[in-house]
Amino acid sequence: MTFPQFRSKKYTALFMVSAYSMLVEVFLNRYFAVANWSEYGYWIISIVMAGFAVSGVTMSVFENFFRKWRRQMLGFLPVILIIVSAIGFKLIFLNRFNPLEFQHEVLWKNQMLNILWYYLALFPVFFLCGIFIGLNFLDMFDELPAVYACNLIGSAFGAIAAVISMYLADPFHLLTFYSFPVLALAAVFCLDSVNEKKPHINLLTVLAILGLCSWWTGSGKFRFPDYKPVYSALNVGGNKIKGEICSPDGYYLLLENFTEHRNIDLSNNYSILKSSGPPLGIGVYRDGNKITTLPKAGPCSSYINASLDAWPYKLKPGASVLLIGTDGGFKIAEAMELGAGKITVLEPNKTVFRLVSENSKMDPGVKLLSGSPFAVLRNNAKFDLVDVSPDFLNESDFNRYIFTVDAVKVAVKHLSSDGMISIPVSIAELPFYADKVLVTAREALKQSGIADPGKQILVYRSAFTARIVICASSCFEKTIESLKKFCAERSFDISWFSGIKPDTINVWNDLPAVSFERQTVSSGDKPADAVMESAVRIFSNGQTDSFFNLKPATLNRPFFYSILPVLRIKTLISKLSLIPQQETGLLINIFVLAQALGIAILVIFLPMARTQSFAVFRKTFFRTAAYFACLGLGFLFIEITFIEKFTFFLNDSSTAFGAAIAGILVFSGLGSYAALKSKNAEKTVKSAVILLATMILLCLLFLNPVLLRLVTLPKIVKVIIGIILIAPASFAMGFPFSLGLSELKNKTGYLLPWAWAVNGSFSIIATPLANLFAVALGFNLLLTISGLLYLTALCTFPTEK
Repeated sequence: MTFPQFRSKKYTALFMVSAYSMLVEVFLNRYFAVANWSEYGYWIISIVMAGFAVSGVTMSVFENFFRKWRRQMLGFLPVILIIVSAIGFKLIFLNRFNPLEFQHEVLWKNQMLNILWYYLALFPVFFLCGIFIGLNFLDMFDELPAVYACNLIGSAFGAIAAVISMYLADPFHLLTFYSFPVLALAAVFCLDSVNEKKPHINLLTVLAILGLCSWWTGSGKFRFPDYKPVYSALNVGGNKIKGEICSPDGYYLLLENFTEHRNIDLSNNYSILKSSGPPLGIGVYRDGNKITTLPKAGPCSSYINASLDAWPYKLKPGASVLLIGTDGGFKIAEAMELGAGKITVLEPNKTVFRLVSENSKMDPGVKLLSGSPFAVLRNNAKFDLVDVSPDFLNESDFNRYIFTVDAVKVAVKHLSSDGMISIPVSIAELPFYADKVLVTAREALKQSGIADPGKQILVYRSAFTARIVICASSCFEKTIESLKKFCAERSFDISWFSGIKPDTINVWNDLPAVSFERQTVSSGDKPADAVMESAVRIFSNGQTDSFFNLKPATLNRPFFYSILPVLRIKTLISKLSLIPQQETGLLINIFVLAQALGIAILVIFLPMARTQSFAVFRKTFFRTAAYFACLGLGFLFIEITFIEKFTFFLNDSSTAFGAAIAGILVFSGLGSYAALKSKNAEKTVKSAVILLATMILLCLLFLNPVLLRLVTLPKIVKVIIGIILIAPASFAMGFPFSLGLSELKNKTGYLLPWAWAVNGSFSIIATPLANLFAVALGFNLLLTISGLLYLTALCTFPTEK
């Protein structure tokens, strides 16, 4: 075997192991969304980066051992990794972690062992991946930029392959049958390097281990945990699974049984109003959570007269309507029954769009579209009513963008002179979500030039849902009287109109205020309306509850379910039972951040245990630590920001994740490869950071306006444009890390894996910290901080000057 052939096999194996680590990370994130909830995917990022970080510091402390045995370890590690992965995956399938107990003030402590179980099962997988990649850094010492480029591009390949694989199998089988073959290919190449005379024996050995591990891990019946809503639905007598759909944005099940019905707010007096109850349907579950219902046997809308949603239609017969969300097709039939004229229907979720298209017969006056609400609202059409469906917010992550100031402003511009927008918000768990929509609507009207937004907003509600109605002009007296009559007949409550006198309003559905600082506030024998109390405060003096984070949602801060204050963690833990499941991501971020800080401190200072070697490197030790820490934080901050921008632009979180990750890693890899030609590392890093800072500044000034202008383009065109937009910044990000490692190799190899570990440990910190910053301060500030981190790295370049 010639040297180039040997090198080629090493690079191929490194490429495949890098791809495998990304494949498994994405697959585990998908699995956790089904086995628990999507918020718990943050644990996977923590476990992955912890494995990489600890592998680096281990190699640094035991450098002589790894240098001595690196050839043998590189030869056998992929085979060992298949076996360790199989054991780890089997263990997580057996874990009975219950996140509902994690939300209980006392029971959450009982689940800590199950959390430890996840870590113990998966940590070895990523530790060994990190050892393998780190050994390649040591073994191909003279080609560090090329090695790093191979690592990045391999990871990009893994991200793309993961997204494609999700169309082929459910999350339970992705890990067992779609990740091992990639690792097996690396194992064949690596075994050939230590036993090159018998390649057929190497191949048979790997195939045998692959088959055995795949069979053992994939054996057994996979099931949803009993706390997921789909579990009880699957166990109802006579239940039928009508369909199963695998896709990157979710694992869908279509269920038919006697408990599946249209989820809609109806008056308690619906029988007096001669309306039927909610009709039966086919439940649509994504990742075990119900997101909508399909009509079971054609349209049935005899119940609609008693629904909370009906009032705007009764006020405007024959209205030109834009429906945002279909509620499985029910909203279309309901709008027609209520006498709407021309109906434009937007269903952004691709899977639900296809189901509605296949199951609903469209009237000639109905136009069904798929795509971004911003794309539809960018045309010149005018609507008498823009009606958001009740299920819309929870149907997909990217649907939250319609609940932003930017979206409301665009929608208001496309209303007729007396048009209105009807926005639903669930108040069943926390009435303060209604406050979030109210302050968002208020800000949108103020930015549209409305001096007194309260005159153009109406709020009415049931016990579970509030409808915020935004009018194109001041609400006429006859409009308010119409709403009063509608609510009186149906026992709904009016919570706001300009001039409301709370003492004169009868409350039918008691809604006490909720306090995290005190017990639930009770008003005694008199029914309360927490939404009314908040609305009066908001429109009289602009005040909101001081405990919650109730800033208006914007494209810069598009988070809806993020109203809990990060700095009040002690109070939040004492009131875990009051926290909705959607808000638990906040606590998980804090938990992961605390753990990551501990790992980072350990990684930074552990090499000091090697006193003799450390003395050689003492002058630049802290400069080096700061340099690679800044790169770890800055890279992830930019990556997370671009993923979010892609999600908005493409209106598809799964495609956005794959395209953004692949684009960033590929162009960063190309940047790292280009660094091979550098003659002066520090000068080249300076040029790269200046380019990156320039691109960040341009993004801050122009990215959102450009994306809004181009949002109507076809998706494939938008993917290409998005990758082009991020390419210069990504290319620049490829230089600092590889050139920093090259600078270290010129002095000592002892701290080379340690520098990589520092970068990895601060990447663990970056993910939860980025989410906390984005929720509290917005993505623009996050991008600004990333630029400052790279500038700081430039000032701490690891040189002895």
